[in-house]
Amino acid sequence: MKNLKTKKNFYVILFTLAIVIAILVALFFMQQTQERVIIADATSRNRQVESTIYSVATLEDSFCESTILVTLNRQGNIYSIQDGAATLREFTIADFCELNLYSIEELTPGLNLAQTQIASKYNRHMAYNESWSVDLDSFRRILFLTLNDSCKENVLYSIRLIEQRSDVLAAEVNFLTYIPSYSSVEYANLITANSAMQQANPNDQWALGRINAQCAWSITKGCNSVIVGVVDTGIQADHPCF
Repeated sequence: MKNLKTKKNFYVILFTLAIVIAILVALFFMQQTQERVIIADATSRNRQVESTIYSVATLEDSFCESTILVTLNRQGNIYSIQDGAATLREFTIADFCELNLYSIEELTPGLNLAQTQIASKYNRHMAYNESWSVDLDSFRRILFLTLNDSCKENVLYSIRLIEQRSDVLAAEVNFLTYIPSYSSVEYANLITANSAMQQANPNDQWALGRINAQCAWSITKGCNSVIVGVVDTGIQADHPCF
């Protein structure tokens, strides 16, 4: 009777081990299948060839002598597998061995949201929200490259090298724009001219009535010694970045 019970326990243990092994094998093949799906999806996206946009910058243009802006194409969005999770490729200086780089900075808006979206899309343990705003088909990454050698010729030469890469959509110089400087007298003249225009054509200045400027003018019209600067910039308030 004791031998029969021992034999029965042996079969129970053996059966349990068989179930555990079967589960482990199934999990292994599921992970392999998931990785194949991710790679196949990334490969399918990258098959859509994008034409390179070549820079037309010249030495006569005003631009930074040590930095380059790079927009990657679909191939630059290749997913990689890290610890069984899908993640966007991380670029380092070694990925641009044709250049003498000092640093690489990621400027891509919405990168973290895109990363979370990719990870959840291919990870069955994470919820995937189809309404997320990042369109992975049109999603392009932007890199800010800083060169070790600072000169305009080197920037243009480096751009030509970058444009030969298969994962680059466009490489461009970092154009510089200068804000004109005015003396206090010039500012005063601008203010006077603007005030005269407003008084000559008050009906053309729609904002004056909206802020009750006429009522304020009955109290004071300002002082020439005070300089006021107004920055008027429109934004898209419902943009995902905000």
